[in-house]
Formats: sequence, C-alpha cells, structure tokens
Amino acid sequence: MSLPRVALIGECMIELQQHADGSLRQSFGGDTLNTAVYLARLLGERAKVDYVTALGDDSFSDAMCRIWADEGIGLGKVQRLPGRLPGLYCIQTDANGERRFVRVAFDNNYRPRLWASVEQAREAYQACLQHVDLALLTEDDEQALYGYADSEQLLAAYRGRGIDEIVVKRGAQSCLVEAGGERFDIASQKVERVVDTTAAGDSFSAAYLAARLMGEHPRQAAEAGHRLASVVIQHPGALVPKSVMPV
Repeated sequence: MSLPRVALIGECMIELQQHADGSLRQSFGGDTLNTAVYLARLLGERAKVDYVTALGDDSFSDAMCRIWADEGIGLGKVQRLPGRLPGLYCIQTDANGERRFVRVAFDNNYRPRLWASVEQAREAYQACLQHVDLALLTEDDEQALYGYADSEQLLAAYRGRGIDEIVVKRGAQSCLVEAGGERFDIASQKVERVVDTTAAGDSFSAAYLAARLMGEHPRQAAEAGHRLASVVIQHPGALVPKSVMPV
C-alpha cells in the first residue's frame, strides 16, 4: 500500500521573536510551513509531506531547506530563484500572550493587506473552494472577508458551496465541526499560561489533518487539534521543540 502524500503550498519567512529585554531570536515560520512541520512530525514514516514554495539563493534560504529536510519535509517542489530573498516578520506578544481520502484541504488565512480589495480576495477564494473537500476556517477571518454574523451563517455558506467537512476554529473557544451530516462542538483545552498564539491555528490544522489521514473520526481529529495547539501556545515562536510534542 502506497503512503499518503500531502503537499502544502505557501511561503516561509524569516521570523524575529522579540524578547522582553529587547533582544531578538531569529527562526523561520509561516502559516502553511508551520502546518507542514507539525504534520510531518505527527505522521512520521506513515506519510510523505512536501512543501511547495519558492526561495532565493541566499544563506537564509539554504538554512530553511536544511531545517525542512531535518523535519522530514520533501524539498522536490521547492524552487530556488537567483537574487531573491525570503520575507521577514517580527513577533511581539503581550502578557496574555467519515473515512475517505481528503484530496484538497483549504485554510482561509485571510490577510486584507495582501489583497488589492475584498472583492479580489473573494473571487480568488471562490475559485479555490470549487475544488475543496475539507475547509479549515478561522471564524475571525471569515467575518472579515464575508461579514458573516455568526458561526451558523458561516457554516450554512460553506454547506451551500458543497463542502461536507467544515471545521470552524474560534480561538480559545470550542471549535465547530460538521461532517457526514453530523455536527460536533469540541471544547478547547485550557492552559495555565498563554505565551504566544502565533501558530495556534496552524498546529490545530496539522493535527486535525494528521488524524484524518490516519482514519480518525472528525471528533477525535478536532480533539487532537486542540491538544497540539494547547502545547504550541505555551511556547514562544511558531515551531515548538520536538521534545514537547504531544504523543
């Protein structure tokens, strides 16, 4: 039996994490890359995870590729463009700092500044959603893009698009899952102290996808998502040490 193959498309950037004393810690991160790393860790030898992106020919891009390879991520779909450089972002946090193969999973991740207009973003999303089997949606992003009044309106809209597995991520609140004609309200896991929520949604998505690829029910997949996210938000930066990954 051939192994499942997963390809994530997106970008990885140079991440600067600012500490309380003003010093900066440099690492790498990006929404889809974070998901790819956690997915590769969770699935191990049971699946092949590739990352589809473009990098430059600089030392930062070289380091990214080494780290991804160490994480078990395939580099065959990574383009290297002469003279180009990865993007850069800085994180500042406050004190509160049914079983079937899913072919296409969609995470909304709407960022207004990356689009010329709301209309352009909606048009692009709609083109993608025609091919989607599973939608992993952050409620705040959906409200910003479409103006949905609540979770019910959001779920109804995606059902209307013919998507039969829908996950609505709602931060520290419970997540909502609709799949196979059933609905589940899965409570999040409480933590003593939130350090950094940078990759909370990304890690949730990775754990959810990993569980579904291994044949788990959507309810168990959502529980796995909350479990990993609860660990990730207790550490600084997007990617936590492998040693703290939940079993």
